[in-house]
Amino acid sequence: MPDATVSFSGSYPRHPQLHPSSAAGTSTRFDGGMLYRSANVPEAMIPDERCSWQIKDYECLEILNRKPVRFVCRARCKVSGILVALKVFNKRELSHSDCDHSPHLSEAQVRREIALHSSLQHPGVCQLYAAFEDNRTIVLVLELCRQGSLAERLERGRIPDALGKQVLRELFAALSYIHSRGVLHRDISPGNLLFGDDGKLRIADFGLAVDMRCHAPRNAAGTVYYCAPEVLRPLVDPHIFPTWDYGLQADVWSCGVIAYEVLTGAPLFDEDLDREITMRKIASGDLRLPQPLSAAEKAFLGCALQVDPAARATVDQLANHKWLVEPCRKRRLNFLGSGLRLRRTLSLIRED
Repeated sequence: MPDATVSFSGSYPRHPQLHPSSAAGTSTRFDGGMLYRSANVPEAMIPDERCSWQIKDYECLEILNRKPVRFVCRARCKVSGILVALKVFNKRELSHSDCDHSPHLSEAQVRREIALHSSLQHPGVCQLYAAFEDNRTIVLVLELCRQGSLAERLERGRIPDALGKQVLRELFAALSYIHSRGVLHRDISPGNLLFGDDGKLRIADFGLAVDMRCHAPRNAAGTVYYCAPEVLRPLVDPHIFPTWDYGLQADVWSCGVIAYEVLTGAPLFDEDLDREITMRKIASGDLRLPQPLSAAEKAFLGCALQVDPAARATVDQLANHKWLVEPCRKRRLNFLGSGLRLRRTLSLIRED
């Protein structure tokens, strides 16, 4: 059952005029108040008498996801009545350290998430409308994707072939754009692939993303089941792999695992295995395709699931693969998949 309706309350100061937005939005830093406002934000959501927003402008209708330092809720803007998703961070629970190796999420990392997400303007990226703060919270105002996640669709069973191919095309188009901006998402998983009101896929949650143009990742992050071998090796065998060395191709591996699930409706790795055993299987490249697949499907998955990231296809190569672009053929194979359980997607390595 969803959490009870909550009204935000408290005294929140009003803030000075927001700098005008450019075509890609603005990310001007304030000491309190508005952190970012997109040029694409619905005009009706902008308060008339002030330029920055306050948390009491929203009514929380349902908690969608909760973690120790933040929660995501479906909320109604009191100014316009528009439904949005709010990602609310509790500043008291955020670390003041900005060390990459810290096990705790820091305020600086949340601000980097805002800066990175706000730089991405694409139909396949969940829109960040605005971000603001007060003395207690940092709030991200996001597009509400009311048609649910890919994880929820996979729970209901295997996706029809034509729809499955369309989902993969939309995923690759959005991820190609993200990669072209030098951004590694690091948590491409069905729970972070949402469907907007238009039915099209959106990539969401850039909390673990890294701008590879600035620095390379120096630790493991993501949902274990979808992590690439090169991400897990230093955790599994730190003596042989003492440091992390991975890049954009790690997202491609995640896409390969998702593609298998879309094709078969079944998990690629045994869901009942212990987390540590699963990590070792992935890190060692112990990969078997347990479901029956056509030669073309195996060739496609083989491009995405190369253990060596240098041999792995790019997102653009997957998008242009012969199997994906050709019309669907009548399937005669019997698949065993009857729905994926969500519990394994909760195995997050770490939010760094």
